[in-house]
Amino acid sequence: MLKLYGINNCDQVKKAKVWLESNNLDYEFFDFKKNSLNEDILVFWLQNSTADQIINKRSTSWRQLSDSEKSCLTELENKKSKSALTILINKPTLVKRPVLEFEKQIEFGFNESKYSKLLS
Repeated sequence: MLKLYGINNCDQVKKAKVWLESNNLDYEFFDFKKNSLNEDILVFWLQNSTADQIINKRSTSWRQLSDSEKSCLTELENKKSKSALTILINKPTLVKRPVLEFEKQIEFGFNESKYSKLLS
């Protein structure tokens, strides 16, 4: 089953939903604001991606972080930083959206050609 993570009012999430529906693909949607992220999900993403793929450094949420929080998030790569995971759990809008999970493959952000390749 496909899993799509994001925020309902995000334009990129809306585009991903339209694309999935127009391609007759069933998916389960998890709204970051209603179903908060947890450590297990983030660790799974980190096992299959990099922090640069996960964190949206162009977001307002990123710009609002303190320098120490930004520094902490750079430690996310070592997968041992509980404080970095806590920041992402508390501020899920730092995650690039949408996040599409298919089996053990993950795609951050919406890209029609990447979605086609992943799901073909």
